[in-house]
Amino acid sequence: MPQLQNAGSKRYPFTGRIVSIDTPSQTAIIDGDNIPGFMDPMTMTYKIKPAVTLNHLSPGDSISAEVVVVEPAAKSDAAVSDYWLENVKVVAHGKVSHASADNSFHAPAPGEDIPIFPLSIRMASAFLCSNTAEKSCSSLSFTRAVPSPTSVRG
Repeated sequence: MPQLQNAGSKRYPFTGRIVSIDTPSQTAIIDGDNIPGFMDPMTMTYKIKPAVTLNHLSPGDSISAEVVVVEPAAKSDAAVSDYWLENVKVVAHGKVSHASADNSFHAPAPGEDIPIFPLSIRMASAFLCSNTAEKSCSSLSFTRAVPSPTSVRG
């Protein structure tokens, strides 16, 4: 079935991996590869058209598709581009990676003891200078607690 080409739309070849599927909203979160001339690699939500395509996708699948980007007719600050994936094809069925038992996340049950980890405080500072004749600078500092090197077991 031919796809309608909207005036002001652009198409880009797309590849990526399905992270999750939201059938009611007709979307999928996809870890997308680089799209030359359009977007760097990133994980984001895409509408899938036609929506029935979602029935053939599973988390972990590698896909190829076309990203369709439609620019708004009115050029204003409030105007937003619309985008979606069409012609989605599964190129490889993947397995959803599950953490091994040694590295899996464990959420304690109510009343269960929580392990105590020694923490150390790390501070960092940075100076940010603008590239102006006045060379105005500002200072940025932050503190965070991190696991102490002695608490890490190898």
